[in-house]
Amino acid sequence: MSARHESESLSVTLPSHWTGEQAAAVYTLLCELTHLVEARYHHQLQTWFVGEEPGEQLDLFGFDDPMPF
Repeated sequence: MSARHESESLSVTLPSHWTGEQAAAVYTLLCELTHLVEARYHHQLQTWFVGEEPGEQLDLFGFDDPMPF
């Protein structure tokens, strides 16, 4: 589940003429950037993706809901 809104989506067109080495360099850069962002903003990202404040427990089943099995 993602709290992302359509207005926040990003559209990128990749060139079709990159060499394998160029594509690998971009891929490596993006992986490293992903790790750095995740390391620094882990908790903020979790809150944003889930759409709730930290510490809130998700109520998967209502208290009076019948058992699903």
